[in-house]
Amino acid sequence: MESVDFTIHDLLHELAERVSGSEFFRIGLNGSPVDIPRGVHHLFIETKNVAEINEIILDLGNLRTLIINDDPYEKYPEKKMKTYHDLEKFLGRLFMRLTKLWVLVIELNFYTSELSVPASIDHMKHLRYLGFNFRDGLSGLILPSTFSKLYHTQTIDIPCFRASCPENMANLIYLRHISAPLSFPNIGRLTSLQTMRSFLVKEAQGYELKQLMHLNKLRGSLTILGLEAVGSKEEALEAHLCNKKRLRELELMFLWRKSFSPDVEAEVLEGLCPPKDLRELKISFYNGSRYPSWVLSGHHPDAPKHLHKLELYSCSQLAAIPEDSELFIGLRELSIHNCDWDRLPENMECLVSLHSLWICNCDKIELLPTLPHQALKTIGIEGCPVLSRTCKEEGHPNWDKIQHIPEQRFIW
Repeated sequence: MESVDFTIHDLLHELAERVSGSEFFRIGLNGSPVDIPRGVHHLFIETKNVAEINEIILDLGNLRTLIINDDPYEKYPEKKMKTYHDLEKFLGRLFMRLTKLWVLVIELNFYTSELSVPASIDHMKHLRYLGFNFRDGLSGLILPSTFSKLYHTQTIDIPCFRASCPENMANLIYLRHISAPLSFPNIGRLTSLQTMRSFLVKEAQGYELKQLMHLNKLRGSLTILGLEAVGSKEEALEAHLCNKKRLRELELMFLWRKSFSPDVEAEVLEGLCPPKDLRELKISFYNGSRYPSWVLSGHHPDAPKHLHKLELYSCSQLAAIPEDSELFIGLRELSIHNCDWDRLPENMECLVSLHSLWICNCDKIELLPTLPHQALKTIGIEGCPVLSRTCKEEGHPNWDKIQHIPEQRFIW
């Protein structure tokens, strides 16, 4: 989830500080921790040395909110927490001492390949929001089995590449936002969920695609992986994607391991019709024999009506574009990446709203079709040696077909 900054007038800020009294307190980089009121409930600390303020923080037993922001410009101070052991020890003590916290956010200039959250986190019975941000990188996250006891948790904001968690995480029925790539069974019980980075379908109980059926509050972006594990259109329909009306970006990924025939993949994709207001769609590793009716037909009742961006990544050959397709008529950006195609659709001129066309790592494509003339402003070609070269050769058919495009980008 992205953070949002607000700026207010100095006078308004001063008034807010006076009204809040000693319940809210902020310490800037030049402030002194000794000035913190003992009864403070909400504390923001910007510091150059987290280790130096540990003991003072841990004595503030009435805290409800604690936000620690390590100075982003002070990367190598002499007394900084430098090791994983230091961090784990600090977190363990914090969980044991500050048991009334509702919000805990820690932003550090710290690198660790993996963070194992101490089991003592189960003392934080009131925790609603947990956020860790390691500006120098966090590859992996391990949540302990005790985390599933934090029944009031609403937000887990820990950006990382991989994560593991207890299997009974579905007990946290008040969860609303998950930024970490957590995978656990029976996520369909979390009907309050609004933000979920990804969902991995598995051939195991509790990981079926139908777990998405009642998660109709999902919004923003979602990636669904492992679609090769879905065996039929009927299974795909159980996800009820068209009911996720707040989704704006969706990626459907079949991965590279194929369990079924191209015809089965086509049926699965047919059942995954996105909501009408979807803005961006990416389809990855799809080798189906045809494209779904909600892509090709302008008359499908649930098809996206306002799609701005379509990306096809390592997909089978695109059929001719139907000229009555609302999806394609309104399309503004089309990206074709790593596709083993020998040509683009011949009737691309019907993409009357297309602003940008990107062709990347499709080295079999050597000739361009007639491209849209009115709206097209940018064409980008990368990793297509023949296409890039001929588009720059004056008099070549490819060169002629792009002369009306103001911005041309070529990367060999």
